[in-house]
Amino acid sequence: MNRIATPRRILAVIAAAAVPLAFAGLAIGAFSDAEAGVHRIPAAIVNNDQMVMQTDADGAQQPVLAGRLLVTELTGADSAGFDWTVTNDEAAAEALRDGRVSAVVTVPEDFSRSITSLGSDKPEQASIDIRTDDAHDPLTGAVLQAVSDGMVAAFGQTITQQVLAGMFDSFGQLGDSLGTAAEGARQLGTGVDGLAKGSAEATAGLESLAGGVGGYTQGVSSLSSGLASLDSGAAQLDGVAAAVNDFTGGTASLSAALSRAVAQLSANPSDPVALGTVQAISAQLEQFAAGGGRLASSTSSAIDGVQSGITRSAQGAATLAREGDALHTGATQAHQGSAALTAGAEQLANAAGELAGGLDTAAKAVPSSEGTDAEAAAAALARPVSATVDREHALDSASPAIVTAVAPAALWLGALAVFLVSAPLSHRVLQSSARLGRLVQTRLLPPTLLVAGQAVALTVMIHAAGAAPWSLVPWTLGISLLAAIAFAFIHFALMSLAGRGGLVLSLLALALQLVSSGVVFPRALLAEPFQAIAPWMPMTHFSRALQSVLTGGALTDGLAAAVALAGFAVVGLALGVAGTRSRRAAPTAAFAA
Repeated sequence: MNRIATPRRILAVIAAAAVPLAFAGLAIGAFSDAEAGVHRIPAAIVNNDQMVMQTDADGAQQPVLAGRLLVTELTGADSAGFDWTVTNDEAAAEALRDGRVSAVVTVPEDFSRSITSLGSDKPEQASIDIRTDDAHDPLTGAVLQAVSDGMVAAFGQTITQQVLAGMFDSFGQLGDSLGTAAEGARQLGTGVDGLAKGSAEATAGLESLAGGVGGYTQGVSSLSSGLASLDSGAAQLDGVAAAVNDFTGGTASLSAALSRAVAQLSANPSDPVALGTVQAISAQLEQFAAGGGRLASSTSSAIDGVQSGITRSAQGAATLAREGDALHTGATQAHQGSAALTAGAEQLANAAGELAGGLDTAAKAVPSSEGTDAEAAAAALARPVSATVDREHALDSASPAIVTAVAPAALWLGALAVFLVSAPLSHRVLQSSARLGRLVQTRLLPPTLLVAGQAVALTVMIHAAGAAPWSLVPWTLGISLLAAIAFAFIHFALMSLAGRGGLVLSLLALALQLVSSGVVFPRALLAEPFQAIAPWMPMTHFSRALQSVLTGGALTDGLAAAVALAGFAVVGLALGVAGTRSRRAAPTAAFAA
């Protein structure tokens, strides 16, 4: 009864009962600052973007540095996530290789060119490259891959807003151009009206002109007929002239003969010659009288023909004079209509030019789709920036990541179970004359061999499950055996220093290592005290060594982890020996519990 009530036993019971609370408290404490922990994830950013010049709507050249804008967005005080370091390609690659950064974001040279192409007829999606290394921290790489989508989406939203603003500005220019085209269309309508009026006036003038030309033709026809009659009458006048000449000549001859006959009769009234002459002249006078009648008739007919031709010519001339006025009026109206028609045509041409200019400007304001892949353009505008994640030493499946998290905890629990069931050094053994080294060997060797056997079984299970190729067995087995020795020695130290209470301390150490090693959760999400103690935990180095082997990481990382495990084994052995020596010096007090 007194044995149960000893202070050491009471303390051990309280500690055992507090183990679940300790687990929960450690987990809560470790993730109490998880939201701010994202900002502590170290990442490098390399800006290789080249500046491009963009022509504004007014023709001015503006420099575009989209890469610098992205860097400002990511590294600004208000940016979400990651502790950014701006550097160059060489320094970033070295930092990623050494594990000083969890990711490297590279902005390519054509980033600005791709961004400016979003407002053109051939938009291209801009892309950034993100590199992680699973050999150091596979969980952070997975987190970065998830966060990168939100990161580029946020920046892409800014770019999309700028592109839409440019599109709305283009729509405004399109509206102005269409307004100009509408004004040109109105002027075109006015010109068409003027052209119609001019055409009507020209038609009326041409009708009057046609009427005048018809009357003119009739007058000319009448005049022509009159002139023909006049010509015919004039031809008859030629015969009258000849007859008159003959009549005049004959009259003169008769007059001379009559004068001589009269003279002879005066001298001799009974002169027969004179009487015969007078009788002959009388006969000729009768003939002349008949010829005079014919001459008079011919003269009268010719004069009638001339008079008729003159009358008809006068009538034709009168008609021609009357229709000449109508012809002049029609010609004047036709000229005026033609002038109005010309003015309307000029106005129509000017309005058509303005309409064409406005429509041409409007057409230029609308992006051309010729030669454009509509689906690609839509995808680029919907997601203007994409991220390509390149995970160096990437794990093919989740199994290796699970192994790096589960194997250390399993081997630690195995060591705890072995020392839980193994019998501690009895009081009689401690008080014996056996050397300290012999006592340590007796207490440490059997549990260590059992834990080593667990490591062998664990290695076989890892490879049998396909989490690692069989070609890596020498490496995984060697690391597992080294970790088994270190864990066994640490538990030996705990049992030697704290007795059965060391098992409770082992459970608390397991909880502390699970939350701080970075194999279950990214270490950057942990509160800073837990990040600080992670390098001092043996499970952390076992996980790192497995990561280096399973991911094909740098050999130096695996060797460094192996050296650390060997160091923990040495420290555990030294503390265990010191604890055993202390118990041997005071065995009764040590085993009273």
